[in-house]
Amino acid sequence: MADFAVLCEFDIHKGCVIRGLYPERADLRTAEFQVASYMLPDGTHNRQTDKTFFTLTLEQTPEAYFEDHKALLTREAFPVEAYILDHVSKSWMPMVQGVSKRTLSLEAITRFALIGSESEAYPIEVALTSPPSVVSENFLSFESEGGPRLSLRFPEGRGFTIVHNYLKTLAEWKAKGKDKLRSAYNFFNIICNRKDSAVARGATVRALALASNKINVLFPLEPLVTEALVEVMELPPVWQEDKRHEEVQKILGLLYDQTNSLLHSVGISIFISDCSSLNFRSNSILRRFSSGQKKVDLQWTPEVKLQLQFDLNGYSTLTPVSLSKFVRTFREKTMTIYRAILEGKRIIFVGGPQLMFQELAEYVSACNLLVAPLGITDRTFPFVHLIDMAFLDQKSYIIGVTNPLFVDKKAWWDVCCDVLAGTVKVNTPPTNSADEFLKKAVNSLQETKIKALDVEFIEEVLKRLGGDDTPAMDERIEACFYNYTKHQLDYWSNQANLVDFEREEKALVDAFNGKAILLRNAGLAAQYETHLDSFREDFKSFFGEEYVEIYRTFNSFVENDEIDDYELILNYTTLNKHLVTDAQLEFFLRLYLKKKQNIENLMVGLYAHSESILERAMDFLVKVEANKIGNFLMSKTCLLYTSDAADDLLCVDLGGRRIIKKK
Repeated sequence: MADFAVLCEFDIHKGCVIRGLYPERADLRTAEFQVASYMLPDGTHNRQTDKTFFTLTLEQTPEAYFEDHKALLTREAFPVEAYILDHVSKSWMPMVQGVSKRTLSLEAITRFALIGSESEAYPIEVALTSPPSVVSENFLSFESEGGPRLSLRFPEGRGFTIVHNYLKTLAEWKAKGKDKLRSAYNFFNIICNRKDSAVARGATVRALALASNKINVLFPLEPLVTEALVEVMELPPVWQEDKRHEEVQKILGLLYDQTNSLLHSVGISIFISDCSSLNFRSNSILRRFSSGQKKVDLQWTPEVKLQLQFDLNGYSTLTPVSLSKFVRTFREKTMTIYRAILEGKRIIFVGGPQLMFQELAEYVSACNLLVAPLGITDRTFPFVHLIDMAFLDQKSYIIGVTNPLFVDKKAWWDVCCDVLAGTVKVNTPPTNSADEFLKKAVNSLQETKIKALDVEFIEEVLKRLGGDDTPAMDERIEACFYNYTKHQLDYWSNQANLVDFEREEKALVDAFNGKAILLRNAGLAAQYETHLDSFREDFKSFFGEEYVEIYRTFNSFVENDEIDDYELILNYTTLNKHLVTDAQLEFFLRLYLKKKQNIENLMVGLYAHSESILERAMDFLVKVEANKIGNFLMSKTCLLYTSDAADDLLCVDLGGRRIIKKK
């Protein structure tokens, strides 16, 4: 959820300062210069509006954290309904019959006062052995010291996030016993620069940000932040008056409440890019079938209504991205960046005064799609500042910078990408010994083989890319890189026997083995193997103990383009046996389309000479055609086979079926 909203302004006498913060937090006040410098970086005055995306780690003592929240909870009055769990009926009963909706305040760090009537108070000690749990939207449950399970429902949504975060942090702190609380917050920040003769500098420069340590994909909330910033920009630059501060806090409080209410109603999963799991966009054709879009109308104020749109099926990147734009900028050098990411190198993207911060962030974020299906958001920082060098503690990172000092500090990077010039520099460490020189020469020979694959791949991508800027082309390019990476991961992680060692030259085999070692050193192979295991677990949980047979058939169709007659008979017999209901069929098709871009392979039995195969294939495809999703996919199959990204490009199979031969 969103943790706070913060407003910064450039002051001619003080520089960048925080002008408003909701809820109030001591850790941000302590780190005011750091936060404000990120929100209003150098060069902000060069453009009317811009956006930045960044991550900051803030420290706070538990005492300060609890004091902040205690003051907030005792100052604010949140409508709340109090319930207690009836163990007999297993249902939530009002704590006070007839009167359940009152206000909540915090009397002490661990003590709630639930107001049951005008004259009675029911104090309850909250157990700190485990964090609270969310029962449903705006419904919070926790243990009491006395034993019974208690819950609070916030009918208006206000206060839910504050109370939830407070109790959760309190429980975690008690369990770990740490001296300080450290939290990494993701910021989505919008900057506005407006001419104003009433101020000394001739312009009012302000920035408004939402921050969260739970979600990292905040840009879909842009309409909310923009509307709040529009209202803030209407306020005159007179901040000494208490009334003006109250107006700012009112706007920030509205942004905070509306954002968290929206996140609860939509669900936070689409606002999280998870680096611990494999990332890919859902199949493009399946997205077209299910639309994958959710539109939400939000009443900002009685006078203002906002409409927000969310992509429910696509892989969430940290910022809006265009992989086509990325490839057009760096062209053949794209593969240098690609290899550097796979090998866990330190990569910087450099912008300049002519480049908006938002554009720079988009290039950094595009790296997530460049090496999908791998998850690398934990080492991706769309914008970093010299005042916070925490990223240097990481072995591998991808960062966006604007200060030219980063380019001069070659100790900080292995690969430097100039976005404006479209150039890529590789920082090669010097060779200090004969052994290192020999090792480097051997690696160079191996690199030549790998580069040959990369060159052929990117040439084909660029040829197909042309001048097409449509979203459909973006999807095709994403699918190309996804499949190109996946085929190599299958080999490098030893999950598929894709190499005919008798037919391939030893240099190519050695080259791939060398890359396999680098992949493991970068910590990416284990992630991919975990993902493959998760597919197996999905089948097991859905089909039970009989999953082995259907999972074998699934992999047979996914991994092979040529299947012999005996195996086809087994495959179609298994499909007809286990995919009986619509739910079973749709489960199979959805997972299949995470591996392939169409169902062409599932229809290969139609071209068999054996009547036995044809009969079994027809039985299966009749069921597919009768299913709503299956019918849609079959109607698109011919179109898909000639034009869709996954099978349209010859280069998709490089490193998989074409270069690495199957037995």
